[in-house]
Amino acid sequence: MSEDTEYAAKVARQERALAETTTKARDEMVIVVKELSRFQKMLEQVDPNEKPTEMTRNGPAPMCDKTRIQLILDIAKTISRLNLDEAKLDPSKFIPADKVILASGEIQQAVREALERVHELTLAQSVRGEDIGTDDPVVDHSWKLFVDRWASIWGRLKSDIGKTS
Repeated sequence: MSEDTEYAAKVARQERALAETTTKARDEMVIVVKELSRFQKMLEQVDPNEKPTEMTRNGPAPMCDKTRIQLILDIAKTISRLNLDEAKLDPSKFIPADKVILASGEIQQAVREALERVHELTLAQSVRGEDIGTDDPVVDHSWKLFVDRWASIWGRLKSDIGKTS
């Protein structure tokens, strides 16, 4: 594997880790915003006979309108800030789905060729006793060739980040 390919593979691993972290944060943010919105609606649609409670010096008591309205406003501000978070979906960071779908066929083909290569080289080396042109184990050799191909596919996909067509 060339230094460029090793570097590209390292960068791809780091980008994947960052994407996993960002996706997890975004998913958690969606849950928080959804629950805050649900609580906000509950506060807005209070039945006069069943007001929410708040804690006072004398224990739980029906929530006064001032507290309820302030809480609704605080929740709205919090939701607004969360929606501006860096984990928010940013179209400039995405690859068009059709490009990914097209690349998936090429990736499948690369995997198939790698598996076929393992089979062919194993037969050549183990059964026919042929020299396969590498000192690396068959699986490692095939993996290196696959990673080279994957780096090429990924490089083309990355060039489509943020494009709309």
